[in-house]
Amino acid sequence: TIVGNNVFIAPGTAIGHGVTLKDNVHVANNCSIGGSTIISENCFLGCASTVSTSAFVGKNTILASSCCVKSNQILDEDSVYIGIPAKKHKNIKNKYSLKGVPKK
Repeated sequence: TIVGNNVFIAPGTAIGHGVTLKDNVHVANNCSIGGSTIISENCFLGCASTVSTSAFVGKNTILASSCCVKSNQILDEDSVYIGIPAKKHKNIKNKYSLKGVPKK
């Protein structure tokens, strides 16, 4: 497992083998991240979200609370995902769209 710079992992989170959390990732309470998953730069995982094994989350992406990413699912960058299973809700148009995401 590799953890980048400025990564915040809240209590109750479970992280599997071989996970990569790149720089500036914020993982909220009670998330589960399956093995061999990659979470790219500047991502936010909402409370109780689940990312199953071998998934890929593109940079600048937000997962809503309780969102569930399927195994081997690839999420686009600059996007917001919601639901079970995760579905794209909208694109993030610019860097100011992330201003409410907690930083370290």
